Amino acid sequence: MNVLRKCPRRMLGYMQEKTIISPEIKLQQWGEGEWINEPDFVRFDYKGFACAIKRVAVWKKGEPDQLLLGHLSGYVAIPKEHPLYKKEYPEIDIDCHGGLSFSEEDDLDWWIGFDCARSNDIMPYIEKMKKKFGIDNSPIFNKTYRNISYVKAQCESIVDQLIEMKK
Repeated sequence: MNVLRKCPRRMLGYMQEKTIISPEIKLQQWGEGEWINEPDFVRFDYKGFACAIKRVAVWKKGEPDQLLLGHLSGYVAIPKEHPLYKKEYPEIDIDCHGGLSFSEEDDLDWWIGFDCARSNDIMPYIEKMKKKFGIDNSPIFNKTYRNISYVKAQCESIVDQLIEMKK
């Protein structure tokens, strides 16, 4: 999770947004969608907790090169003084999108997180491949793209739960 390591706690109180993948490449690789104009990384503070949102994207070499995935994941740093510090994500009872799917330590904090790559989520690469191969989406499934605002609200909910647990 090296991207999170680049977000030291000394930046608390600051909002940081970064576009790593250009809108042109997103359009070419994933097709039309809300993700084209979204940042790929957002770092913010909520109630004294460091939070981050990261777009999960991996280049696959081939003919032509392909940019896979494209969904967002959200992360919250648990500081050393919190009782859940260093607890692995399966041991933490937090209500968030799809449940926690990540925990890892960096120099200062214990990060927990979730991903938006669940069966009811729109993942840009998968959607483009479905269109390319003529696979129709059934209205039964009602997939939704989980955007920056959604992931930020989920991170804030995790923080609220962590604060409540500490009481």
